[in-house]
Amino acid sequence: MGISTEQYFTFTPYFAGKMDQIAMEFFESKLAKIPVTIKDLIIDMPVAEFICGLIASNKISSEQGVKFAIIIRDILIGDEYIGNMVNMVKTKLGTDDNLARELVNNLIAEVLTPALEDIKKVQSQIARRGPAPYRPAVITQPPASVQKPVQSAPSAVSTEPTKTPPPPPPAQPPQFRNYSDVIDLSDTQK
Repeated sequence: MGISTEQYFTFTPYFAGKMDQIAMEFFESKLAKIPVTIKDLIIDMPVAEFICGLIASNKISSEQGVKFAIIIRDILIGDEYIGNMVNMVKTKLGTDDNLARELVNNLIAEVLTPALEDIKKVQSQIARRGPAPYRPAVITQPPASVQKPVQSAPSAVSTEPTKTPPPPPPAQPPQFRNYSDVIDLSDTQK
């Protein structure tokens, strides 16, 4: 299945979601420590093609596809335990148990199998250290060009601009009439 460049940058685990500088540095440090077979899954096309296939078959939406790619990334870099993947998919994608189980089983069978031994090694580190202590925030909204239009309710929040108070005036330096106000000249006149 061929996918567009935009779909690649949206649904590949490496690019999924928008990360700020701190999150990207954190992710890059994790990426440097994992085996090449897992890096290939994070960067190459198979995961993005798999997710695009799910979207094309109407099993998940584009927004759910981005969230699924982030879940896959978190599992592959060892931030999340693969044994919790069905529950994470169910919770984060808002799917039922059966669909979550189907998505995970198909992902493992169709995409993750070549790197399964390396994934197990990365996952064994989670058992020793526990879940990742720091989780930078990631925005999960796909670009408008790859998502389906969503009807939104009118906002109850005021859209009027807020007024900010003016900045305080700059501090004025002290004013002296002459040098004798500043310098004690009494010692010099003796």
